[in-house]
Amino acid sequence: GEYLSFKDNDPEKMEAFAEYETGRLIPLEKFDVSDKFCSFHLPDIDFQKGIITVYAVDKDGNKSKEHPVYILDGKISKKKIE
Repeated sequence: GEYLSFKDNDPEKMEAFAEYETGRLIPLEKFDVSDKFCSFHLPDIDFQKGIITVYAVDKDGNKSKEHPVYILDGKISKKKIE
C-alpha cells in the first residue's frame, strides 16, 4: 500500500491525518517507527478523482507541512496527475 513518512525527534508519539476535500478528517494508521521517522498508511480511497491532504502532528502539537495526494481513476500519486 501507499504510505508517507514524517521526520521527528520523538516519532513514537506522532499522529497523522488525511483531510478530504469535503472536510472529512481521518486518522492514519501508523505502521513503522524508527528513531527519526514514523510512517503511516494512506487511507483506503473510495472515490475516483480528487485530492486528499496529509499531515502529521508531533507530541507537542506542532503540525508538519501539508502534503497533497492526488487521486485519478483510483490511482494514487504524490505528484499531480494530468
